[in-house]
Formats: sequence, structure tokens, C-alpha cells
Amino acid sequence: MSLLVHARWLDATGNLYPDTCDIQSPANTNDHGDVIEAPWTDIVGLTDLPCRVSPTGGGREARTAPMTYSVVTHYITVAGRYETILPHYRAVVDSVNYDIEAITYDGDGIMTRLATRILTA
Repeated sequence: MSLLVHARWLDATGNLYPDTCDIQSPANTNDHGDVIEAPWTDIVGLTDLPCRVSPTGGGREARTAPMTYSVVTHYITVAGRYETILPHYRAVVDSVNYDIEAITYDGDGIMTRLATRILTA
């Protein structure tokens, strides 16, 4: 994690991040490069990250003949800047799996915002 703010600021704003998340990567892929459902493994250095989960308010899926657009159902805001998180990873918060669709960072290096899609069994 690279951090552009003082650690005291993150300590003082800890209540903004009431949950923790683990970032996981797929353990293997098939020959087409698509992610196989199982197994997933925690990524060293990306576990127990302070975070906040928020619904997007939308969560609709748009389909056209040649493609399906991404569905984003929740945002997960993580305290700190984590440039090693990738879109094909998933976040696990309170035993709920979220597929990471996109990642953005604020300009001050204070937080990482994950646009996610909740995964249901």
C-alpha cells in the first residue's frame, strides 16, 4: 500500500471503515483464460483490510446481441491505496463474495474504491 496521508488521519477516521475484507485471486484458469469457479486463495498483504460496503442503488445488467455489460451492485471502499488489486480478483466481506469489476483511487492515496458485483450461490 502506498500512502500519501499521515497514519494518524487513518486512525482518526477508522469508524468510516466498519468492516474488513480479504482480497482473493483465482487459483487457476482454463485454457481460454476464463476464471474457474474454485478454488480461491487469499493474497498475502491484502487480508483484513478496513473497508466499507455500500450498495450502488442500481445493479442492472444491460444486454445487447453481441455482449453483456458489467453489473455493479456494490462499492467497497478500502482504507489506503492498493495498486496490486486487479479486476479479476474478488473481495470477501463477512463471508459474502464480491466479484471486482473495476478499481479507482482517490487523488490523495487515502482510499481504493472497488466497483463490485455480489456473487450468489
